[in-house]
Amino acid sequence: MTKTLILPGFSPKNKLWAEDVVEGIKTYFEPVIIEWEHWKTDNKAPLNIPDETGKIKNLIGDAQVNVVAKSIGSLVTMHLIKAAVKFNKLILAGIPINDLSQEDKNMYQYLAEIPKDKLLCIQNDADPHGSYNQIKELLTAVSPDILLVNKPAADHDYLYSSDFKTFLLR
Repeated sequence: MTKTLILPGFSPKNKLWAEDVVEGIKTYFEPVIIEWEHWKTDNKAPLNIPDETGKIKNLIGDAQVNVVAKSIGSLVTMHLIKAAVKFNKLILAGIPINDLSQEDKNMYQYLAEIPKDKLLCIQNDADPHGSYNQIKELLTAVSPDILLVNKPAADHDYLYSSDFKTFLLR
């Protein structure tokens, strides 16, 4: 079974999202929820992306993994690509462009290294953290071939486990 990392959003409430993803894919994959360090201490502390990236690299070693990432988890995924982690497939849901610095936005250039058949991005049409149109502009600048699915929602929930499973099984 392929290990599949679940990289949730910033808030501890995203653990429920991660558990929903696990329920949707556990029959076919070996899901591993990454719990951010600040969840255990002060959930208002910033996410220490270098520490979290190092922790994930230590966890997986040289293994090839799938990643299902939501929100800030997508930015951590960019750091993992930069760190030369080996990926099978990547799913990014709810890229939080409105919450990112320009330097963080530039990290999404690393998606150009991922073959188009190994990458799925899903963005809700009117996500308050970044609309579909904003993400389309960001990703098109990286590569016009990136698959970006528009979901008709105005929230940042991304409870699309069946879509994740379908893509990972393809």
